[in-house]
Amino acid sequence: MKNYDLVIVEQATKLLLNYLLLIFRGIFNYKVAFWGHGRSMQIDEHSLTNKIGRLFIKKPNWWFAYTKGVYDYLVKYGVNCNNITIVQNTLDTSELYLTKQLVNSSLTYEIKKKYKILSGNIAVFCGGLVKIKEIPFLIEACDFIRKKIIDFEIIIMGSGPYKTEVESWASKNSWVHYVGPKFGIEKAALLNIAQVLLVPGLLGLVVIDSFIFETPIITTTVNYPAKSPEIEYFKENYNGMCSDYNPMAYTNCVVSVLKNQVLLKKLQNGCCHDAKKYTIENMIDKFSDGINMVLRDII
Repeated sequence: MKNYDLVIVEQATKLLLNYLLLIFRGIFNYKVAFWGHGRSMQIDEHSLTNKIGRLFIKKPNWWFAYTKGVYDYLVKYGVNCNNITIVQNTLDTSELYLTKQLVNSSLTYEIKKKYKILSGNIAVFCGGLVKIKEIPFLIEACDFIRKKIIDFEIIIMGSGPYKTEVESWASKNSWVHYVGPKFGIEKAALLNIAQVLLVPGLLGLVVIDSFIFETPIITTTVNYPAKSPEIEYFKENYNGMCSDYNPMAYTNCVVSVLKNQVLLKKLQNGCCHDAKKYTIENMIDKFSDGINMVLRDII
């Protein structure tokens, strides 16, 4: 490490390397920056894991915080506010925009034909088929939605432990389209033909996909208190909607959006606006500014 001025690492209590970097910092004269959430957000703030994490929260020379909420947490537990950069974590939005521009009417037609998608009332789920994404909840709610909107269809993108359950559900319902993991232009085309993006469980960086493709997210209160930093980007009744955490309330929320074109357009406009805010270029600028600031005593 003697050849480096700065080492940036993910902040996580399980990473033993971080402790070694802090110990040897004084010997090799480099600076250490943590990059992360400040804590494990999916467990209690006062859990043993987070208590251990807080023992080291003030140790690095600098912090790269995912969001403003992470900044607030760090300051709450004693980190100097002048030693934190808020980067507004995002995806490669430039790549997403470029891919979206390749989606034309001909490709849309082919995708619909390939997966036998017939309706205009289309929702999409994009993510891991895992417990924290509330897949059984999603299945139950979609069955209710179909009873209220007779031409409702759902596209499921992703894979995981609930894959077999989703495949079984799709095999019994022609309006359920399980397409597996998708990337690039096919993922873009599937997101582009949907009206809403259903995320009843943990809401993470899929919110950026939602903004770019102007496909408003409909989520639930299971995300509150914050279980991922990107929940801060979600604004109820502006770029998405949130229901109580029960399948019938979620059903009614989805139905109300799909049946109200004025509301849907309002949410799409909110997505379009926020897509310009959380760009990869802005994140890069903030990150590079932070690096310059932490090295200002060296340069």
